[in-house]
Amino acid sequence: MLKREAWMDIKDLHRQGHPIRTIVEITRPARNTVRRVLREPAPCAAKKRSRHSLLDPF
Repeated sequence: MLKREAWMDIKDLHRQGHPIRTIVEITRPARNTVRRVLREPAPCAAKKRSRHSLLDPF
């Protein structure tokens, strides 16, 4: 999962006219990750998993 800063860097580089290959060389995520970020309108919110404890019933 990309951090918000990395997501914004990818979007900014794309707005500046850099191709996907150049964005990958600069930021270092996978090419498919860059493509997915460019398709998304906004960054995804991090999902928290709820952990259950053995003591929850008490």
